[in-house]
Amino acid sequence: MAGVTWYAARAYCLWLSLLESDNALYRLPTEAEWEYAAAGEEGRLYPWSTGKGEPDKTLANYNNNEGVTTSVGRYPEGATPEGLHDMAGNVWEWTEDLYREGKDWRAQRGGAYYSSEADALRCSSRVYVYPGYSSNFVGFRVIRSSLFSF
Repeated sequence: MAGVTWYAARAYCLWLSLLESDNALYRLPTEAEWEYAAAGEEGRLYPWSTGKGEPDKTLANYNNNEGVTTSVGRYPEGATPEGLHDMAGNVWEWTEDLYREGKDWRAQRGGAYYSSEADALRCSSRVYVYPGYSSNFVGFRVIRSSLFSF
């Protein structure tokens, strides 16, 4: 989903959690969770299976090669080996974390369709944004976890 503030993304996660009846908790990922999902256990530089080589227009929506956001899954060659799509390019994704202590800025990950530098698509790249900001190149990803561990 794109075009939402950090507050709206969190509200959606709360709504989804309340809607479920199976003790599921939906939330934004922490930066560490987001990076682990993108880079995998081996710590890939980029999300795709080789983790090497700069992105091109077969791997990610970036450098205005489409000029707008695209549907999730449009770049199957850029998916992680674990099957996660669009971890690089398309939209910057909100995370739960503050970018820096003492500031209200929130961290975003993943790069966007307009990102012209390949570095912005690296699994470790991050930017900060005021949580009330929304744009067509800002989105979010949801994590589902159990409320109770037995």
